Amino acid sequence: MTRIAWGKGKREVLLFKNEINDLFAQGATIEETYRILSDRLTVSKPTFRRHAAVLRRDALPDSA
Repeated sequence: MTRIAWGKGKREVLLFKNEINDLFAQGATIEETYRILSDRLTVSKPTFRRHAAVLRRDALPDSA
């Protein structure tokens, strides 16, 4: 995997925000969500986890 420019990871995760939130609403974990979307993502798993965790906290405030 090639390195991406600083800030691109967050933008890429936000591009998939609706799909990520839909998967969280269906009960998917961050790992499952990454696995489902990984063929369309260029970000690394740690980068995805970091940004997706923020989306999950915002979407499911009682899960924090």
